[in-house]
Amino acid sequence: NGLVELLQNPHRLDQQLINQAFVAQSDRLFVLASELPYNNDLSLRPGAFSELIAALKRQFHYIVIDLHQRGGALVDEAFDASAMIHIVADLSVHSTREAARLCQFAETRDASPALTVLVNECRQPVPGRVNAKDFTDALARGSVHSLPYEPQALALSENLGEAVSTQRSAFGAAIVSLANSITGNQVAAEPERAEHRRPRREAARE
Repeated sequence: NGLVELLQNPHRLDQQLINQAFVAQSDRLFVLASELPYNNDLSLRPGAFSELIAALKRQFHYIVIDLHQRGGALVDEAFDASAMIHIVADLSVHSTREAARLCQFAETRDASPALTVLVNECRQPVPGRVNAKDFTDALARGSVHSLPYEPQALALSENLGEAVSTQRSAFGAAIVSLANSITGNQVAAEPERAEHRRPRREAARE
């Protein structure tokens, strides 16, 4: 519960405490999280989240904040501290409407963050879902990044806790492309594709 401890004790935001709260996933990726009890709301002092983000910015080039809620004081502070905001949606009518509302809300921030909508195609494409072009038109913006439907590879990755292959997975390649757009790296990963070649016919010789 390192995240909650840091948020509730802003006077203790020293380098040592911050380092102890992190879980290192690699030499360049560190996770700060907490598991909250179901019967307990997280109560924070106004400004506590902004102070934590300011402290982390002195240590890291990139900070990714995963927000499960769409409004409230925590979201306000997170949006105000962000240079980029990525709104996750799917190809449903409800999600399209909510994504449009969130984009309008995010655009009111004084920091003028860059907005991108991530279309998580988590369901099998079937007739009746919102068309990808209609989704983009409804949002009236071109900054839409698609994460393709790929259930088998993602199920294995989720259950095993392993990263999706960026060479054999279209979803993995889309994640790399998204990361490159954030960092400014122009090298994009392309999934490997099996080549189908006709067998060569040998001329019969007598």
